[in-house]
Amino acid sequence: MTGYKPASFLSKSLFPVSVTIGRLSNDRNFSLVAMIIILLFIGCKQREVDSKSKKGGTVVSVMPWGQLTFNLNPFMGFSNRLAIVSAIYECLIYIPYTGIEYPLLATSYKWTNNNHNLIISLRKGVKWNNGHSFTSKDVAFTFNYIKKHRALDLSGVWESTKKLKSVKTNGKYEVIFKFSDINTPHLSILTQVMIVPEHIWSRIDDPLKFINEDPVGTGPFLFEKFSRENNIIYAVKNPNYWDKSKPHINSIEIHSVKDNNLCLLSLLKGEADWSYTFIPNVKEVWANKDPDNNKYWEPAVNTVIWFLNNEKPPLDNPKFRKALAMAINKKLMSENVYHGVGAAHATGIPKSIQNKWLTKELNDKAYTFNLKKAKKLLKEIGYTKKGDKLIGPDKKPVKNLKILVGAGWTDYISLAQIIIDNLKKLGITATINQQQWNTYFPSLQIGAYDTGISAGQGIGPSPYFMYVKHFSEIKHIGNTNFSRYIKDEIFKQLDIYQKNTDPEILKKSMTIISELILEDVPYIPLTNATSHNIFSEKKFAGWPSDINPYADGAPDTQGGAIILSNIHLK
Repeated sequence: MTGYKPASFLSKSLFPVSVTIGRLSNDRNFSLVAMIIILLFIGCKQREVDSKSKKGGTVVSVMPWGQLTFNLNPFMGFSNRLAIVSAIYECLIYIPYTGIEYPLLATSYKWTNNNHNLIISLRKGVKWNNGHSFTSKDVAFTFNYIKKHRALDLSGVWESTKKLKSVKTNGKYEVIFKFSDINTPHLSILTQVMIVPEHIWSRIDDPLKFINEDPVGTGPFLFEKFSRENNIIYAVKNPNYWDKSKPHINSIEIHSVKDNNLCLLSLLKGEADWSYTFIPNVKEVWANKDPDNNKYWEPAVNTVIWFLNNEKPPLDNPKFRKALAMAINKKLMSENVYHGVGAAHATGIPKSIQNKWLTKELNDKAYTFNLKKAKKLLKEIGYTKKGDKLIGPDKKPVKNLKILVGAGWTDYISLAQIIIDNLKKLGITATINQQQWNTYFPSLQIGAYDTGISAGQGIGPSPYFMYVKHFSEIKHIGNTNFSRYIKDEIFKQLDIYQKNTDPEILKKSMTIISELILEDVPYIPLTNATSHNIFSEKKFAGWPSDINPYADGAPDTQGGAIILSNIHLK
């Protein structure tokens, strides 16, 4: 990323001077001494910035999520709760796409017992928003609660492949996570779990039915109300937040509308300060209207993927899936829909980490757009063209393929239309299936779809974080193996990665998984994916940017909550 300066986006509120870094990853070259010096410097500079930040104001965001569901249960998926939950509840450590670790409720961690035990030290002096003290009991309770109620384990923390054995307190401000086998990458998953207060949730016997109308969290904001009629969420500043300098703003309004175009209209009218939505030709239709104030930030951190339900014929045939992949014109998608972000690599590995993880052999094996080869491959597996219809080995026309997209998501709708046009050349018909967020995402999770377009589900410094999300077990409610593709060899290689630190071994295990993806094509990566932060600086400053990429995300993510904590009146 151009303009990347590590020291520029580590804030006092995210990295207090007292923090020590438990483990620096192989991808970072900072020494502990150097980091402490940086933190001391940043702490001083940030105090100076915070003292000058103007307090007050209400930030209005507008999102294309359609009608929202009144539920403030942090154990529900994004599609089934109000988009303010992660500003009320906090995780232990926030880890954005940069890979830098930002301690929130935790201050440090260390691996012991030959990497079988993870000891996390917690922040002292934190209060729940009802005045009760936050302690290690709350953390241990949260993890054991989702172990007891497995439907709450949205991140798959307790999946058998993750090797987590137990979570126990070790004094008032320390928690020990014990593993049956080494799995150090699991740190980035378990530290993202939002922590709940034991004194509230221990009384909840059926958490799936609990809508949590009066949420008690440690986060920077408090829930105020939800207007069902206007589809607006209201939240106010938590006056007793543990970081006394944050948040700067007084309150938040989150407006949910039916599509991207209405988001743009609200921004252009000056009715909103922020949106996380796709706007075609954003520079021309937004930024150029008022260059001094209309800003956007779209780092390429992910991949847009056409997921295929591998359990449904004819998509259960890997050669049929590969034929589809070779018939899709990704370059056209990149140019016509996303204005040149680039076609995705066939493995799905995000552009930001390809230089390190893609080998020449993988690039040579990757399929490319080739309609002639696609038709040839279909013929080899018993498909024939009759008129404008593709006839299967069973002598019947291939059924219509439905393409699931979010309702009103103009970019995904445009991608789906290109897919439909491409498939016609094979003799396959397809139609777009638009669904609101509260059914779109669950449909992907439970396999209630034919095909669907979505962003990749794992962002991190290596392909592991994507692969462990895309090819995990499919038994739990938080399943993100949308393709429902199960392969023993992938579990084996993920296990090897979890147990090792040698860069050569890690790269080999990821390469083997990548080769399987290129051969079996469980899903079809389409284009590079950028985030879609659109914001106005007329009233507020402090938004993330290329030179200050401190967080990324919509309001109902920990990154979104951090953005809301850091922005301030001009």
